[in-house]
Amino acid sequence: MKKFLAILMALTLMLTVFAGCAKQAAPKADGGDTTKAAETKLSKDQEKIIADLKKELNIEGYEDQVAAELKADPEFTAVAEQAGLDVDEYVGTLAKMYKWDIGDVNVDGDKAVAKVTMTYPDYSVMDQLLDQKLDEYLATNDTSNLTEDEATKIVGQLLMDILKSGELTTTSEDFDIDYVKEGGAWKIANYDEVEKAMIDAQSIDDAA
Repeated sequence: MKKFLAILMALTLMLTVFAGCAKQAAPKADGGDTTKAAETKLSKDQEKIIADLKKELNIEGYEDQVAAELKADPEFTAVAEQAGLDVDEYVGTLAKMYKWDIGDVNVDGDKAVAKVTMTYPDYSVMDQLLDQKLDEYLATNDTSNLTEDEATKIVGQLLMDILKSGELTTTSEDFDIDYVKEGGAWKIANYDEVEKAMIDAQSIDDAA
């Protein structure tokens, strides 16, 4: 059983870390308009900022982007294949849980603040569900004679079962993105700060 648990922890950590690497980009919306401001009449400046946000956050293309980045990582695909996971299915299911929502855009002269919300899979919940599924499996199955390969594939199947079940929930983080108007064009003023905050919000340490 100790070997089984060791494989579980190693595999879960590796898959979560690889998934986390793709979480730095912006998630795709679930279709339709992603802005609260769309419900009200927007000024020209607000329209320009929202258009820039959609481009900078890659709202319309994130799902394909995150899937491509993960599948292009040979280390990730090697671990996933070792676990018996269908890479396309695993990545595709995860990618659909990422989303950006653009909220209010407040313009004050040549400065503006856009409020955005990032939604992504709650990996702490995945850990809890995996622990639960593993306990259930160990309670009803003899694992004493399992090979390392067999144990790894069982863990992979448990992970896939969690994704298919719909039990994995999402969590979200809110960000303020500052804009400044230079030469008549709106540009993000705190890009590095926002990017770091996004990465920190989704860090593996927080999810563990």
